[in-house]
Amino acid sequence: MFNREHLTLAAVMVLLLLAGCARQDTPEQRVRTFIDRVAASAEARAWNDFDAYLAEDFSDGRGLTRREALAVVARYILAHRSIHVFQRVRQIEVRDPRHARAVVLAAFAGSPVDEPKDLARIDADLYRFELELADEGDGFRVRSAAWQPVGLEALLTAD
Repeated sequence: MFNREHLTLAAVMVLLLLAGCARQDTPEQRVRTFIDRVAASAEARAWNDFDAYLAEDFSDGRGLTRREALAVVARYILAHRSIHVFQRVRQIEVRDPRHARAVVLAAFAGSPVDEPKDLARIDADLYRFELELADEGDGFRVRSAAWQPVGLEALLTAD
C-alpha cells in the first residue's frame, strides 16, 4: 500500500508544513526576537547595527533625538571592552500587529551573566527600559524609549 517513497514524500510534506507554520511568528514573538537581536548587537559591540533599530522619528523622555541616542549607544559600546547583556522581558503589550510596547530589564556587565544572582558578585549597569515599537514593514524599530537605572532587586524579582 505505502512504499518507502510514499512515506518519504509524506514525511517531507509534514516537515514543510511544520516549517511553514513556524514562520508565522506572533507579534509577541517578533518583539522578543527584536529585543534579542538588539542585545546580541550590544554584546557584539556592533554599534552601527543600532541605526536599524531606531525609527527615523525616534524620541525619548529626556528629549534625545535619534542622532543623539545613537551617539549615546556608540559611546557606551566604545567605552566598554566587553559587554554581556542579561535581560528579562517584563511585559509585552501588542496593540496591533504593527505596534507594541515592551518593558525590559537589562544588566550590562563586563563578564558573562547566566542568572540574576550572578549580578550580586560583579559590577553591572542595570536599567529598566520602556519601549514603544512600530513595525515599519521590515521589522520592528524603537519609536520612543524611556529608561532609568534600577537596583538588583528589580532583576531578582522579575518574572
